[in-house]
Amino acid sequence: MNEEVKPILSKISGPLAWIIILLFVGMSIGLFIGNKIYSYKMWEITETQRMLYKGGVYDVAISEITVKAKKNEPIEGGKR
Repeated sequence: MNEEVKPILSKISGPLAWIIILLFVGMSIGLFIGNKIYSYKMWEITETQRMLYKGGVYDVAISEITVKAKKNEPIEGGKR
């Protein structure tokens, strides 16, 4: 009676069960760390873009072009 009620894991006991458990644990830890690194890198990229847009390179270049276009001056790098 007791032999039939035993769970399936006891039948796979030994090194195979440990290998499977360690594999899942390692995968979950690896995914967690990888996700943290990826999200940090993405945050870093968006932060640099935000810094560039806020009074940075893009902002200055666009404002210079619009000022020159309003004054009807020639824009460098392009024909007008």
